[in-house]
Amino acid sequence: MRGVLLLLLTLCIASLAQAAEPIILSTSPSGRLAVAIYSDPEFNDTKPGDDTTVYLIEAATKKRIGPLEEVDADGGGFAKPSENVEPTWSKDSKFLTIYYRCGRHSYDSLLYRIEGRRAIPVHLPDPSTHPKGKLLKQNMESSRSYSALSWRDEKTLVKSHSGSGYGDVEFIYKLRKDGTFVLDDIQ
Repeated sequence: MRGVLLLLLTLCIASLAQAAEPIILSTSPSGRLAVAIYSDPEFNDTKPGDDTTVYLIEAATKKRIGPLEEVDADGGGFAKPSENVEPTWSKDSKFLTIYYRCGRHSYDSLLYRIEGRRAIPVHLPDPSTHPKGKLLKQNMESSRSYSALSWRDEKTLVKSHSGSGYGDVEFIYKLRKDGTFVLDDIQ
């Protein structure tokens, strides 16, 4: 009887250890940091109550640094957690963009500034601060929308938005020397 209990306990501990392994979604160009989720590594799926938090981790040790609290890999219950989150790093590893599923047909994106071992959310200037943005009076939110961030070059960030009555809109942001962004153009 003791042998059976010991075997069962060993299997439970092995199962927990396996589930704690991160699924690496992206590693920074510097190789120091990575973005990861923790879900069943065999199925890359979650069960109700599972942790769908997206984490910033040390790439070499796979040690958790902290959660990216604004992002959830659940995706509104659609698709697998690793399919719901797409991290992209700037070439210098100083910025991280996260494109993630919010629901069945809804996506959003976030920008983080990486300072040491911290990911700090960056709020881009409101489109209404640009002369062209003042013309976009319609609410850009819709049930079938997406908002994606991508780097055009080392100093230019493009936020593509779809789902408004105006079709696809691109907001062009320029990175200043002081580390802030300015809305340069809307196309």
